Parts: sequence; C-alpha cells; structure tokens
Amino acid sequence: MAQSDLIVRRTGMHPATLHFADARLEEAYRHALAARPRVGAQLALGLGLAFYVLLGLLDPYFVDDIDRWSVWLIRFLVVIAGISVLLFTFRSRFRWLDQAAVALTGVVAAGGLVAIMSLMPVAAIAQYYLSVVIVVFWTTLFPGIRFLYGLYANIAIVFVFYGALAFGGDMPEAMVAGSAFFLGSATVLASAEAYFRERRRRHLFEQAYRSADELFGQDVHSLYDRLTALPNRALLADRLDQAIVAARRDRQQCAGLYIDLDDFARLAQSRGRAAAEELLRIVGQRLRQAMRESDTVAYLGDDEYFVLARGVASSEAMASVAARALACIEEPVAGAGLPPVALHASIGVYPFPYPDCTADDIVYRAELAMRAAKRDGKHRYEIAGTDSPPAPERA
Repeated sequence: MAQSDLIVRRTGMHPATLHFADARLEEAYRHALAARPRVGAQLALGLGLAFYVLLGLLDPYFVDDIDRWSVWLIRFLVVIAGISVLLFTFRSRFRWLDQAAVALTGVVAAGGLVAIMSLMPVAAIAQYYLSVVIVVFWTTLFPGIRFLYGLYANIAIVFVFYGALAFGGDMPEAMVAGSAFFLGSATVLASAEAYFRERRRRHLFEQAYRSADELFGQDVHSLYDRLTALPNRALLADRLDQAIVAARRDRQQCAGLYIDLDDFARLAQSRGRAAAEELLRIVGQRLRQAMRESDTVAYLGDDEYFVLARGVASSEAMASVAARALACIEEPVAGAGLPPVALHASIGVYPFPYPDCTADDIVYRAELAMRAAKRDGKHRYEIAGTDSPPAPERA
C-alpha cells in the first residue's frame, strides 16, 4: 500500500490535493463554500484593480516618456480584463469557473507587468519586479481560491517572467539569480500558507460535518426501533397526525390496524430469545413488503405491530389490507436456524378520521378491536365502527 493511501485513510484528505477521500464529504464541502469564492473574488479583484491603477504613479521613475503611452495601453487592457472577470462574478455561471477565472486573472496581471517591464531599462526591472511578487501573494491568498489553483497560477507566472525577461531579455546573471530567489521564495511561502489555510478549513468543516451527521443519526435512531428497523411509537404518532390532516383535507378514509401475534410469549419461551427476536424481525419485514409504499408499518414493542393504511375507502378495502397482513404472517417462518414455525395473529381495524380523533385514540380503538378478535377465537381480524369508546385520559 502506498504511503499516500495511508495518509488518506488516517486524515481523510489526500496529502497533495487535499481532496476528501469521502466523495459525499467533498461534495458537501464544495457546496457549503460555493459562495465563498464569489465574495472573495469580488473583494480581491476590487483591491487588485486599485493597486494596478495606482502602480501607474511609479511610471515616471521607471519608464521613459516615449514608452509612457504603451505602458498605459498595456495597463488599460489588463484592467479591462479584470473588470470583465469582476462583472462575471455577479453571474450565476461564475460558480462553475470561479477558481480558474480568478487564477487566470492573476496570470494576466503578471503578464501585463512583465510586458511593462520589457519596456524599462534593465536597472529599473530590479525594483519593479517586486510588483510581480505582490501579484503572486494576491493570486494565492486574497481571492480565497483553492491552493492548487493558486499554485498553478504562480508556476505560470514564474514561466512568464523568466521566459520574457530572464531568458529572453538582457538581465545580468546576478539579477536573474536574485529575482529567482525572491520570486521563488514568494511562490513557496504563499503556496504553503494557502495549503495549510485550506487544510485547517477542511479539518474544521469535516469535524462540523461529522458532528451534524452523528446528531442526525441519533435523531433517526430515536424514531426507529433498533430490533426491527421499523418506525416506533413516536414516529407512528407523527405519521398518524399527518394522515388525519391529509384525510380531512382530501376527504379520504384511512385505517389503523393493530396486530398482535397470538401465543408468541409461549413460543419465545420455548425457542429462546435469539430465535424470538429473529422471528419479530422477519414478521416486520414481511409486513413492510405486503403493504403499499404509502402505508406505514410500525413496531409497538413485545409482539405488537401497527399498520397505518391510507386511502381505504370501504370495509372491503380494509378487509383486503387485514387479509394481506394475516397471510404474510401465517406463512411458515424459519428463525435463528430453527425448524419452520407457523405464526398466527389477531388484528383490530379501526377507520378514521372521525370527530376529535387523535393518534393515541386511533391506536387505542384499534387495540380494542384487536382484543375483540382474540375473544372471538384469534387468528382473525375485526373491523370496528366509530362507536367504540374513546381513549381514556392520559396523565
């Protein structure tokens, strides 16, 4: 295994590109910071344009009068390019080219300075090239772009500078060595600062992302039963409240099915806890597969389930849902490596909405119907009417 792969696994980021190893995390990071390059680019371009124009105040000290208009023409073209990118930052499409556009602006600005220096005496270049060093720091640190783009831009600036002046001009060897040291040092220092700045920013984002993900996971787990992975009573109550509102608004009828496995306590005692839990998981999976996507199958605890069936307009439709539930439960089940066992259930069905119905009241009335089915022989379902007693007051 390569050492870089080990670093990716330990830190979650590639050591060179700083990309997150987790693709979801990388996408979330770029989405969260989508507005940052835009604001940073606008501020940096505004300051950079001001610097570029004010730099013209030094022209009398470095440029001969005969070349003054050529210098201002070059500066004007660079400023126009910068203004074009600044205006582009206010367009929605900027988010797709933000990094490259800003980095390219730095290269263009440095190229303009190099073109201006080509009109200067060699002695003047020794002082004026410091403006290129400023552009290096500006490109890497000010706009807020990723350090890789700043590094690529700085490398391009170095090639432009030495290609046009050091190797294509008449700079003495001492000046070439001195400019190489300072310009190279500026590139390394600026890139290193950008690298560690982005690395810290990504570490902070990863910590915040993981914390939020854990909190979300805790919220999810608090609404689902750990054994069956089905909604628990809390989530069922919320789904029932939503169903009541939707049923009244759309003038539809829903039904609550309270399901109790017959004689399951005796079966669990004979088969053992592990086998009983496996059977409960299998029953939950079968009920979920037998119901429609719009229905909710919840686990109430012990050997009891609840089905919220939406859009059941008649007693026949409710009977069909209850029959499907009985059929899927009564298929022989094999649990925890033990021989197949036949399960049976009693189901109470209660339609809603009705006046002043609540989630607790619906569950209570469906439970009463289930108990009526047990009294009448078990292994069956009972569809109750709205004349069942209301739920008792709860403390």
